[in-house]
Amino acid sequence: MKQFRKSVQITAAAIVVLLATRSAQSGGVLAVAGPSGFNPSVVGKPITWANASLAYYTDQGDLSPLLPQSGANDFVSDAFSRWTAVPSAALQVARAGALAENVDGSNVFLTGNTLTMPADIQPSATNRPLGVVYDQDGQVTDALLGAGAGSAVFCATNSVFGGADSYTLDANFAHALIVINGNCAQQSGDLPTLKYRLIRAAGRILGVGWSQLNDNVRTGTPAPTSEDLNGFPLMHPRGPLCNGPITECVPNPDQLRMDDRAAIAYLYPAPTASTARIHGSIFFSDERGAAGQPMQGVNVVARRVDSLTGTPSHVFATTSISGFRFRGHNGNPITGFQTAQGEPFAKYGSADPAWQGFFDLSGLEIPSGSQSATYQITLEPLNPLYKSDTGLGAARYGAVAPSGSVAPIAIVNLVAGADVTRDIVIANSARVRRDAAEPNGFGAPSPVPAGGSWWGNLGVYGDSDFFYFHSRPGRTFHLRVTALDENHVSTAVKAQPTLGLWERAAALNSPPMLSANAFNTSVTGQTKISATTGTETDLMIGISDFRGDGRPDYQYHARLLYVDSLAPSRIPAGGGRPVILQGYGFNANTSVKIGGQPAAILARSTGRLLVQSPPLGNGSAAVTVTDLSNGDVATVNDGAQYGVTNDDQLHLISSGNPAVPVGADAPNPVRVRVTTSDGVTPVANVNVTFSVTPAQSFFKACNANPCTIATDASGEVLAYVSVRATGEHFITATIANGAQVPGTIVGSAPASSITAMPPAHRVPVGATVSLPTSVRVLSSGSPVLGQQVNFSFGTSPASGSATLAAPSVVTNSAGDAANTVNLANVGSSFTILACVSTGSPCTAIQILAVAPSAIQLQPLFGSSQILAFGQSPAPMVLRVQNSSPDQPVRSVTVSVSTSVFARTRSEDCNLQNSDCHSASARPIFTSFITLSSDENGLITFTPALQASWGAVNVYTLFSVGGGAGQTQQGEVQVFK
Repeated sequence: MKQFRKSVQITAAAIVVLLATRSAQSGGVLAVAGPSGFNPSVVGKPITWANASLAYYTDQGDLSPLLPQSGANDFVSDAFSRWTAVPSAALQVARAGALAENVDGSNVFLTGNTLTMPADIQPSATNRPLGVVYDQDGQVTDALLGAGAGSAVFCATNSVFGGADSYTLDANFAHALIVINGNCAQQSGDLPTLKYRLIRAAGRILGVGWSQLNDNVRTGTPAPTSEDLNGFPLMHPRGPLCNGPITECVPNPDQLRMDDRAAIAYLYPAPTASTARIHGSIFFSDERGAAGQPMQGVNVVARRVDSLTGTPSHVFATTSISGFRFRGHNGNPITGFQTAQGEPFAKYGSADPAWQGFFDLSGLEIPSGSQSATYQITLEPLNPLYKSDTGLGAARYGAVAPSGSVAPIAIVNLVAGADVTRDIVIANSARVRRDAAEPNGFGAPSPVPAGGSWWGNLGVYGDSDFFYFHSRPGRTFHLRVTALDENHVSTAVKAQPTLGLWERAAALNSPPMLSANAFNTSVTGQTKISATTGTETDLMIGISDFRGDGRPDYQYHARLLYVDSLAPSRIPAGGGRPVILQGYGFNANTSVKIGGQPAAILARSTGRLLVQSPPLGNGSAAVTVTDLSNGDVATVNDGAQYGVTNDDQLHLISSGNPAVPVGADAPNPVRVRVTTSDGVTPVANVNVTFSVTPAQSFFKACNANPCTIATDASGEVLAYVSVRATGEHFITATIANGAQVPGTIVGSAPASSITAMPPAHRVPVGATVSLPTSVRVLSSGSPVLGQQVNFSFGTSPASGSATLAAPSVVTNSAGDAANTVNLANVGSSFTILACVSTGSPCTAIQILAVAPSAIQLQPLFGSSQILAFGQSPAPMVLRVQNSSPDQPVRSVTVSVSTSVFARTRSEDCNLQNSDCHSASARPIFTSFITLSSDENGLITFTPALQASWGAVNVYTLFSVGGGAGQTQQGEVQVFK
C-alpha cells in the first residue's frame, strides 16, 4: 500500500531552483561561493558536501518493471560508486534510507502556478540531503518540466534531471534532488544510456562542473580517433553526438575518464596525493610584455606526453578554465545587478582579481610503473555553442575567445605530490588602450563624438561607457554597437554590448528608461537600440558588457543615426535649394527623403548632409534619413518647413501716411513682418501678396496691383504705394495660409500740388557726394508739363557744404523736375525748398546728416548660403539704415573683408586609441574691398569662388564701424 506524507505547496517559480543543475560555475567545478549568501571566509571556495560525505534517500516506489525498487537502488548506488572509487579522491556516498512516500503524480502536481510536492524532497528537507525520485510513469517529470516532458520520446534530455537546490553559509551543499524517468528504463538496451546520464547527474550533485576536452568527439572536426573517444569525459557539457545507445558512440560510457577523476579529486582530495598539480594564471601582456590584466575563460588543457613517442595523449588529459573561481556574471548598470528573484548576479564566484585568470590542473596522473611524467599545456578557446545550462565557466553567459596565442608548454619531471606554479603571459594579446572619452561613467558622460561614429573599448573589468547628445522632440534615432576583437573584426565571442538610454539628468545608478539586450540583430556581434524623442533634453546612452565584464580585447564600434536639424529651417515653396541636415551617423549608404520625395545628396560627411530640397508646396514635411545597408530610418516629424506653414503669423508694423496726391507715391511704405507661431521669430523668403483698392493704384516694387514680394532676413517686406485715385485706399497683405493684415491710404486731388520724391535723403556726416533730387508737380492728379520749379535752401547748410546744381528746373511730361545737390563734407542736416514759379505750392526736401554711430547694417538676402560644388553664389544684399528699415542711408562706405577656408573632413578618428575629434579648417584666400550704399541704402556683394578651392567655407565681414549692429557676417558653404 502506498505510504504518503503531507504534501506542501510552493510556487511554480521554485521549479527553477529545484532543477539547479543549471548552476553558476563550471570548468571542473559546478559552483563557487560568492559574496552574497555565504560567509566572507569562504568566498571563492568551490561548493561541496560537508566532510566529503553524502547520504541519500530513495523513493519507495519502483522505477520500472525492469528496475523495481531494489534494482533501482542498486542502479543508483552503482552510479555513485564511479565517483567514490576514484583513488585520488576521498568521498563517501551512501544510501541512508527511504523517502517517506512513493513520489508520483498523486503528490507532485502543478495547479496553475502552484506546485505541490512532498515536504521531504523540497529544499528545506536538509535532514534528507539528497532525495532520489523514481518517476515510474513520467508524471513527476511532466509536473516539473512541463506537460508531455515525461514521455519516452524525450529521454535524450529528460531521463535524469535535478541538482542542488540549497546551500549553507559555509559553502556546502545542503540539499539536492534527482528525478529518474521510468519511461526511459523499459528495456535492457535502455540501461547503459540511462546509467551514463545518471553518472553525469551524480557528478553534478557532487559539485563537478562541465569540462571541454576532446571536443572534436562532439563537433566531428577533426574526425575523432579512438584516443579521443577513450579520453572523452563523461562530464562533457553535451556528450557525444549519438542517436542510438551510448555504447555505440563511446567506449565504456560508465567509466570515468582522467578528466572526470581529476575533477572529483580537486573537490574532495585524498589526504595523500598520488597525482601532480600545475596551477597559475593566464594574463594579457602589458606594454612592456609583463603580466597585465588576468584573462578569464581560456580552456587550459594538460596532456600527458608519451615517453616513447613524445606525443601528447588524448586519453590521459585534463582541463581547467581560467577564472573558474572568479565570478561569471556581475550585472551591469543597464540590466541591473540582480535577478528577477532579487538575488545578485554575482552571488557565485569571487570578485578577487587574483582568481580572475586562475587555472588549476590537479589530478595529473603519473603512469603506472613510472616515477614521473611530462605534461604539455595548451590553451584553447571555449566552444561558443556551450552556454546556459551547458556553459563552462563564464561561458555560461557566452564564451569569450582568448586573445593572442601561446606555443605548447612542456612541464617535465612531474612526480606524485608535485605542485608547480606556472603563470602564462600571452605576449601577442590585446593591450588596454584608454578611450579618448574616458573617464565617462554614469555621473560624468562624454559627449557623443563628432559625426556619431566612434570606436571604444570596455578595457577593464566592470567598465561601462556613457555618452550624451542633445535631442529635440519628434525625432526617431538608432544606435548600433558592434563588438569587435582586437583586430577590429566584428565578433560574438568578445564583448556582449548591452545598451541603455536615460535622460542625462537621471539619478545616479537609476534604471534606464529603455534598454536592449546583447546581439538583438542579425548582424554578427551587433546590438541595437531605437527610440523616438518626446521633449527637448539631453539623452544619455550607456554601453556595458552583459556580464559586467571588461578586458583589453573588448573593442566596439558605435554609430548613432540621428537627424538634429535642417538649415535653413525654412525652404521656399517649390524647393530646389540646397539644405543642410545636421546630425550623427551619416555614411555612403544614407538616403534622404523630404515629404516622401527623394532629396538628392550633393555632399556628405558623417555629421552633415547637403541635399537638394525636392519641389513641395507650402507646409510642413517629414524628413527621413535611411541607412540602406540595414534599414534604419531616422526621422524628424515636420522637420522641413516649406514656404508658409499653418501657424505662421503676419503682422502689420506700419502703414501711416499723410493724404497722398493722386499721381504721387506714398512717402512711407506699408511695412509687414512674417513670424512663426511665437510671434517673434522671423520667417524669410515667404511671399507676401499686397493688393489695393481702387484697383488703378499700384505698388512700386512690381508696378502692378496685386504685387508679391518675398520677406527679407528679418521677415519683413516694405511696399510703397503709387496713388492713382482719390479717396480712401484699402490695402491688404496676405500670405499663403490665409493670414491677412489691412492698411489704408487716402488719395487727394488738389488743384495744384508739388511732392518730393522722396521727401528725405539720409547721408553720413562728412559725406561728399552729388545727390539727385526730384519733385513732381500735379494739377488735380495730372502731371503738369513745362512748369518751372525754383529750388532754394530752406534751412541753410553749413557754409560751403552744399550747393544746388540749378536754381530752377522745368518739369517734364511726367511732371517731374530733377535737380542735384552737391555735398562737400556735410556736417549737419538742412532742407531744400522746391516751389512752383508762382511761389505756391511748395514742398520741402530734407537732407539728413546721420552720425556714424547711428548707422547700422541690416542683412536682407543671401547672408547664409549653402552650395554644392560648381554652383554659383547669389548676391549678398544688405541695407545701410539709420534707426529703422524705412530710413535707408545712402553713400555710406562699407568695408567688405572675405576669408576662404578649405574644409577638411568633419572628424578624424584614430582606430588605435579610439580617439575621434573635429577636424580643423585651413585658410586659403583673403580679400578686402569697399562698397558705397545706393539711393535705397543697399549694398550688393557676390563672393567670388574658384573651382580649384573645392569644398570651402567663405566668410564675409561687412563693417561700417565697431558698434552694435555696425558689423554683419555672411557665409557661403560649398560642399563637395
